Amino acid sequence: MRFVFIFIACLTPWTACAAQETGVEQLLAQADPAIQAQFRVALDSPSELVVTQTIDALKAVDREDREDYLVKQFAIAAATMEEAQGEQGICLLLVLGKLDIPPGVFIRVLAPHLESENKGLRDFADEWFDGYTRTQHNGPFDEVADYVRDVLSRNEEVPSVFTLYLFKRSPGRALLAYNQAAEVGNLVAMMIERRTWDEAQREERRKKGEDRIIPYQLLEGATEQEIAEAKVRNRPFTEFQPVQDLPAVLPRQRDKKLKKEILLAEHLVSHAVWLKKYKFDEQLEGPAQEAKEQLTNLSEHDEWWVRLYVAVIMRRHRELRVSEVWEKLGQDRNVHVSELVTGRPHSPSAR
Repeated sequence: MRFVFIFIACLTPWTACAAQETGVEQLLAQADPAIQAQFRVALDSPSELVVTQTIDALKAVDREDREDYLVKQFAIAAATMEEAQGEQGICLLLVLGKLDIPPGVFIRVLAPHLESENKGLRDFADEWFDGYTRTQHNGPFDEVADYVRDVLSRNEEVPSVFTLYLFKRSPGRALLAYNQAAEVGNLVAMMIERRTWDEAQREERRKKGEDRIIPYQLLEGATEQEIAEAKVRNRPFTEFQPVQDLPAVLPRQRDKKLKKEILLAEHLVSHAVWLKKYKFDEQLEGPAQEAKEQLTNLSEHDEWWVRLYVAVIMRRHRELRVSEVWEKLGQDRNVHVSELVTGRPHSPSAR
């Protein structure tokens, strides 16, 4: 794997870059002076002995978050060095390879810094992800799916620059990874919405001085015993709901049908692209039409990363472009999608 420290091969003496953004400042605040000093020694005297000592020192770090911590130290090194000449980076490349840090750790730490204002940090992240996407070949982005799932499970947003980077580099695999992880986000949203509603109902009953549960209405399959148990628990049972209506729209767990539609669409699009690439022109017409239909359907999807996939595919493969869909994407409500189509900043109108 072509690790990011190839970039550091051109880096030297440690001069702190001005931290122009909060993310960089937070990162630099976590610098470990001992580790940074060890890096400096390795850069100044890249001998086999020094390399071994550096590796041993890093392996000896005893922290619960050891792998995350070490990747942050490498990122700090990149963010605080100036470009110059030198072979010192070969030493750090060797050190990195010997640590056997899983790709998921790099993704978790570096994803927010792909568009950092700090050039050293930005190049560091970009170079690592470049190596990651190249060495994955046609395999799944399992670590990407894990990262996205983890972010969504905390009800946070995946950095848009990370999404944009992956979909530009490998749209099919990125789509599958996000599709695999997205269900978690919808489930979390549903749980938060339901908890908020329950708390509001309890507060309303408290203000009215009601210390008993509101009546429940039997739906299907609930027995008298289940109803009694639910009243004892003073909360809704899964088989019935309050007589008062729930909010008109509650987030629901992602429809499995939609998930399968994305899987099918990616398969048909990839098949058409494969036929075109290997010049099976006589067999292309039918699959290309199917792919266009799938892309048209996906262009109406609520998730912006699905529409981004459509834009990337239609930009790369003109034979799959549908003119009205392409024009509509140029006016997309998500700026990343519209800019990819038009090639310039755009103020999309909501649709």
